[in-house]
Amino acid sequence: MSVLCREKWAREDSRNATISKASEDTAAVYAPNYKAIKRASRQTGAVSRKTAEKIDDAIEKSNIYSFEPNDLTLARGFAEVFGHIVRYVADAERFYVYDGKRWVCDSKASTSVARYVKIYYERLIACAPRVLHDKALSGYLDAVLAYGSYSKREHLLKDARSELVSHMADFDRDLDLLNVRNRTLDLRTLELRPHDPADRITRMADVDFDPTADCDEWKRFLLESLE
Repeated sequence: MSVLCREKWAREDSRNATISKASEDTAAVYAPNYKAIKRASRQTGAVSRKTAEKIDDAIEKSNIYSFEPNDLTLARGFAEVFGHIVRYVADAERFYVYDGKRWVCDSKASTSVARYVKIYYERLIACAPRVLHDKALSGYLDAVLAYGSYSKREHLLKDARSELVSHMADFDRDLDLLNVRNRTLDLRTLELRPHDPADRITRMADVDFDPTADCDEWKRFLLESLE
C-alpha cells in the first residue's frame, strides 16, 4: 500500500466511504435484483418516511418471509400489516379505510386500498435483505417483483378480502364516543383522547372540542325560554 493510500485509509471518512462502496459492489454481484432493492429502499410511496418505517417494522416482525410468496401468503401478510387500518365490509361489499380520524368507505375502485398494496409491495422488497440472504433473497425477490404487475396486485387484493372481513354492525357501536376534528370525546367521563382506529367510528362532528369554550347564545336562549 502506498504512503498516499495509507494516509487516506487512516482517515475515518475516507475509510467508511471505501467500505461502503465495496459493500455496494458486492451486493450488486450477489443480489441479482440489487437495483430493485435500492430503488424500493428509497421509495416510501405516498406515505412519510416515519410511516414507512412503521410498516417496515410490522413486516419484519411478521412471518411473511417464512412462506413462498404467492397471492395467498402475501394477502395474509397484507392483512397482518394493514388490518388495523383496512377492512373489507362484507355487507357493503366495499373496503373501508381509516383516514387518521375515522373509518371511511373507499371508492368503488378501491383506490386507497390499491395504494396501500403498492406501498406493501415496495416495502416487502426494501425489507427483504434485512431478513433473507443469498439464494433465499434472490428467489424471494424474483417472485415478489412479479407483483409490480397491476393484475397480480388485483389478485392479491381479492384474496385479502377474506382476511379482512368486517360488518357494518362492527362500526359506531359505542354511542358514548363523540368524534370531533381534534380528538374523540368520551361522553361518560368527558375525557378527550386521541383518535383510534380500534374505536371503529365512521362519523365525525366538523368542529374542534374546546373544554374552555363558553355557550353564551345557548344560555341566552335558555333564559329567554324560561322567563
